[in-house]
Amino acid sequence: MIRRNRQLAFPAHHENYNKGMSLWDYFYAHAPITLEDVFSSVRRGRVKSEKVQGEHAYQVLAKMRVEYADAMMKERHETCVS
Repeated sequence: MIRRNRQLAFPAHHENYNKGMSLWDYFYAHAPITLEDVFSSVRRGRVKSEKVQGEHAYQVLAKMRVEYADAMMKERHETCVS
């Protein structure tokens, strides 16, 4: 997966600086995906589940955010390479 790339979201050139979050982490944290999007995906049949509630809803949300962050990294890689 692309998210293993540790390209930093906020690079700094200071020796004692904690490197912090990767660019993938940034895309994951700022993914424009909410619980309402999860429930909407279930209604439209994108997510196969009879009942999405409680902890399962958050697992689906996390999976959707992973897909988003992976897509952003892939697009960024393809844009930078071409």
